[in-house]
Amino acid sequence: MTVVTGFNSSASELSQFRCVAFLQAQIELHLHEARTLVTQAQEAADRGDTGKVERLVGEIKIHTAQAIAGSKEQKK
Repeated sequence: MTVVTGFNSSASELSQFRCVAFLQAQIELHLHEARTLVTQAQEAADRGDTGKVERLVGEIKIHTAQAIAGSKEQKK
């Protein structure tokens, strides 16, 4: 085990920090994916592909909901 001077942390605090960091990374991944899908949906709309737009909007809603759920979990 490596000890860093000036950093006193219990195993449970370190575990909690890792969980928060993991959760934050998951939130950011969902938001990134949603932004990517928004761009794809805009391009599909420009082409008049309403079926693809509807499918992409559904995926955007899923990623957004997952990011919101993760954010609420992080605040607990």
